[in-house]
Amino acid sequence: MVIEGFDVSRYFHIFNTLTIVVILAGLVYVAVLAAFVRDFTFITAHPFAFIMECIAMFALPGLPILLFIITQGVKSSIAFKWFYALGIKFVIFHVLLHVSGLYKVWFELDSGLGI
Repeated sequence: MVIEGFDVSRYFHIFNTLTIVVILAGLVYVAVLAAFVRDFTFITAHPFAFIMECIAMFALPGLPILLFIITQGVKSSIAFKWFYALGIKFVIFHVLLHVSGLYKVWFELDSGLGI
């Protein structure tokens, strides 16, 4: 797409690439933290609450996007594939954030920091 001599597609590609790089860097960072910290205290102490959190993290972020995509005329099979992919991504991040101990630090949940 060209707007008055300005090639938008080049910058759109750069933006998409940088977005993917930032998401992957965040995933790697949290995965490395989770590998070192291995904090399973909440998961083992409250398994039902953890499962409910995972279900909520799977369904809730993707519902508005799913409805938006379907109302725009995209086939429901494609829309649900995107919904499942987004849900799985959020669940993976949620589990890694729990295991890495970042939730404890962010929400000051018995973090041992004396705060």
